[in-house]
Amino acid sequence: MLRSNLGQKQLLKNIDYERECLWHIEEHGCTSRHDLLAYVARYIGRPPIANSRILKFDADHVRFLYRDKLDDDRIHEVTIPTWEFFDRLITHIREPYQHGVRYYGLLSPRAKCIRYRAFWRLLGQPEPGPVHPLCWAEGLHLSFGVSPRVDRWGNPMTCSRSLPAQFSSNTI
Repeated sequence: MLRSNLGQKQLLKNIDYERECLWHIEEHGCTSRHDLLAYVARYIGRPPIANSRILKFDADHVRFLYRDKLDDDRIHEVTIPTWEFFDRLITHIREPYQHGVRYYGLLSPRAKCIRYRAFWRLLGQPEPGPVHPLCWAEGLHLSFGVSPRVDRWGNPMTCSRSLPAQFSSNTI
């Protein structure tokens, strides 16, 4: 059970405020802040910050490491209030049915364009050619073993002429 140093009125006021937010985290048996943070990290898929980068946290502050790409990839240590840390963290939680990154590494779109041929060479297999869609008749023949271009006696059918469309007074 999580404990709070707040009075009952202040705690209930905070709970009501959080209930009005657009997100919530179910308890799932979290018995400590560490368990809760581990649950949040799993909930958002791949966490925007690794658990190993969080150095220390308590009810008031979170101390963590981050890499500043604008400062020659230097690693900085920062301490911020807990509410600000969670405010930054929840922006990375996806909405229901919103997809994250589907492919990464070798199968990412960028890497696929760059390394695709080398990948097939390393496997010792020929590179597959482009996939062409089947026409309707080829699809029927492959799926059901019956060609719509052959009559019941086994003779190939050909198109001899097209009939003009006829409309009767009943169809209009």
